[in-house]
Amino acid sequence: MSRKNKAGVRWWIKECDKAYAELIRSKGKCEWCGGNSLLQCSHVIPRTNKALRWDIFNGLCLCYFCHLHVWHKDPLKSITWFSEKYPERYNYLMENRNKLLKRLPEDYEKLIKNIKERNFRSLVTFPS
Repeated sequence: MSRKNKAGVRWWIKECDKAYAELIRSKGKCEWCGGNSLLQCSHVIPRTNKALRWDIFNGLCLCYFCHLHVWHKDPLKSITWFSEKYPERYNYLMENRNKLLKRLPEDYEKLIKNIKERNFRSLVTFPS
């Protein structure tokens, strides 16, 4: 891949991250405590998982406190809470967390369009 294409892909990834975070925060309240201040986008499966990074089932809207002081500080409690509150999402993520997905540069353009248009069905990476 040329240097120019790598820079282009990095730009698309940043744009997808920004749009995805905005979409997740638009839920308007923390999914853990119900608060509505300093909302952040959190991932159940870490962002390093490129296949699920922008999957709609992988995003949680958490306030700053719950994101940093609950979700990241106590991952066992967090995943137990998530699996009980959202069992279907949990099962989907566990089933698909080790799958690989190769995205081409043009895939990012479609992805950001689907995020901005809130095309939720297209934001499920591995539909059943």
